[in-house]
Amino acid sequence: MRSQSRSPSMAHLSPSGFASLRLGISVALMLCRSVTFFIGFLLLAWVLALIVVFYVYVAGIVTAISLAWRSILSYILTPPPCSPRKEISAVVK
Repeated sequence: MRSQSRSPSMAHLSPSGFASLRLGISVALMLCRSVTFFIGFLLLAWVLALIVVFYVYVAGIVTAISLAWRSILSYILTPPPCSPRKEISAVVK
């Protein structure tokens, strides 16, 4: 049976080895973050373009449909005039 012991690589890790391990981890994280930032920076233009397309086209279409329905409903719901209106001129003294 084997006694419980640490693996040889972890048992004999020197302080300079530990420092270089931490340096490697931090460099890898910095590279990943810069790549993520670059991808996000490139996608920002696409997101802004989609927002503009949504605002200009979709909101314009919804507004046009809303105005058309409003005019149709006001035409349907407004009663026709019974007789032409006569203007009454009053003289104020």
